This record gives sequence, C-alpha cells and structure tokens, in this order.
Amino acid sequence: MAKKKCTKGFACGKSCIAKNKLCRVELSPEASAVLDEKRGTGKTLDSYIQASTEFLDSVPMGDLEGQIEKARKDLRKKYSDKKDRKLRDLEAQRQERILAALKKLGSVDTPKIRWERENEFFGRNLTPDERDVAEQQVNQFMELVGSNPFGNLSLGFVKESDRAWARKVPSLVNVGNGKTSTMFHELGHHVEYNNPELALAAAEFRDRRATSTEVVTREKEGYGANEQFLQGKYIDGYMGKVYGNGATEVISMGLEWFTTPYRMDSLQKKDPELYNFILGYLVKNRG
Repeated sequence: MAKKKCTKGFACGKSCIAKNKLCRVELSPEASAVLDEKRGTGKTLDSYIQASTEFLDSVPMGDLEGQIEKARKDLRKKYSDKKDRKLRDLEAQRQERILAALKKLGSVDTPKIRWERENEFFGRNLTPDERDVAEQQVNQFMELVGSNPFGNLSLGFVKESDRAWARKVPSLVNVGNGKTSTMFHELGHHVEYNNPELALAAAEFRDRRATSTEVVTREKEGYGANEQFLQGKYIDGYMGKVYGNGATEVISMGLEWFTTPYRMDSLQKKDPELYNFILGYLVKNRG
C-alpha cells in the first residue's frame, strides 16, 4: 500500500517508492511464494556456484596462466606501472577467454523492446542519441546473457532523472546517467523478476552474507527513511537492501561488474563467490 501522504512515489509492493531516488522491481506472486517456502536453504545458490566452477574448469587457457604467474613474479621483484599494466592486461585476457567460451554455449535472443513511452507519468522518450546508446547497451547485455531472460515481457526505456530505476508495471527502465553499468544494473532487476529460482538464490546470497538479522536505515548516507538494509559482508552495502516484496540488489549489482573483462577480473578478486554466482547464472541461462 502506498503511504497516504506520499506525493512523489508510486505503489510498488508494500511500500511507496520515490521514482527519483530508488531502483526497484516487484516480484511476481509465484516468485514470492518460492522465496517464502525455500528461503535460507542455500541449495539454490550453491547450484549456481557449482555451475560456474564446472564451466571454469572447462575453459582452455593454454599458457596464459603461466604468463600471468610470471608477470606477478616480475611485479613482486620490482614494481613499475608498465609491469602492473602488463599483469592487468593478461588477467583481462583470461576473462576474455571465459567470455568467448561462454558465448559458445548458446545463441543470442532478441528481447522485445519499445522505445516510445506508454505512460505520461514516467519520464520522456529518449532522444535519438540516447536511444542509440541504450540500444548498444542492450545489445551488449544480450551478448552476455544469451537466451532472452525477459520472456514475453516487452521492456520500455525512458529518461526521467539521473537516478536510474526499474519498474515492473509498466515494464520500464529509466536509463539514468546513461552508463553501461547502470543499464546492466537495471536490466538485472528485470532478469531477477522473471526468474524465481534466481530470485531465491539472490536472497540466499544476501542473507548468507548478513552478520545480523536486524535491519537498519542509512539516512546519514543519503538513503530514505523507508529504505532498510541488512548489515553484512557485501562488496557494497547497498547489496544488503531488503524489500518488502522480496526483491534484492544482488543480481543487479553483480551484473554491473560484467561490463568489461577488467571489471570482471576485479570482481573475481574482490568477491569470488559473487563472481561465480553471476557467472553461474550466465552459464545456466545459456545452457
């Protein structure tokens, strides 16, 4: 139910969301039922981790791992910017090989897209330049995920503010600041919405990382009083966000790191479990 005195927001699940502040998508009743029944077992999340582990074992690396190890030793002996760049380039090449192997698993489907807004209350149509950028980003996203993760859903794109958001009904993405990582983030919400099993695994990931069951607000950090978070061992505290409708920020924030091989490598180093979770989803989706 929307708050009685809310004038900026729109009804979304059990809360009232300010469009210019939050990025949120509502889970279907079916997905919520799955979450209520199975949350906390960890088995669904582990299946994605296992899929990633098995896939990585199958990716041919040739002598690349030897080159990486040699570059690490050279860097330890004497640091230089040139040696550091060489190592990072080699590690990015490893991610490129992973992506190449991933793309061999299945063909790319084209989602249904609408570029003209259907509701006057949700931003404006994109300019030709904004649309070109958004189209390129959507294509890049689909090259990554392969099989259409949105089903029969027709996604619409608008420009409402620099703070991006995703909305279920009507199914929209506000492109926000126009960055590729932002587009991946918002599309990630729609991916989670359309995949109850993935939504369950995302909730398991968030809850497994939590260090307390108590939810807190983070108003001093600029978040709204109605935004609640679990505290835990997250690569970003925003990943601990709790929604009344069961949605999470795990998939959306994880996919942000898959925009380039360099970012993928950074995620693999900083949070191997999250890396394997997202990669495992990609493997399953293309399988």
